Amino acid sequence: MSMSPYDFADFIEHVKDKDFVDILETAERDCAATERASYVVKGARKARELGSTPYVKSLKDFLWFMRTQSKPIGASAYDFQLYKKVAEKLVSKGQWAPGALKLFD
Repeated sequence: MSMSPYDFADFIEHVKDKDFVDILETAERDCAATERASYVVKGARKARELGSTPYVKSLKDFLWFMRTQSKPIGASAYDFQLYKKVAEKLVSKGQWAPGALKLFD
């Protein structure tokens, strides 16, 4: 586990075994909470220094992927490969079609 509360790989590990709807809800909730903590509140500067804004971008890109099953234009190659863990679990549960994994070839 990372020392930063804003580690996208940790987030993926946390949600990879959840169902589709639970993953969306968790990502949306985490994204909103992190955005609130990043601006115009006590501790916002510290949150940004710890990586809150890139984390929010990673979460938004992930949400795009989850909703569209397509690669977000701005997603890093590293983050995109992390999505595969989630996609494989959703396919194995029958919540996504196997074709979703072709994105990772």
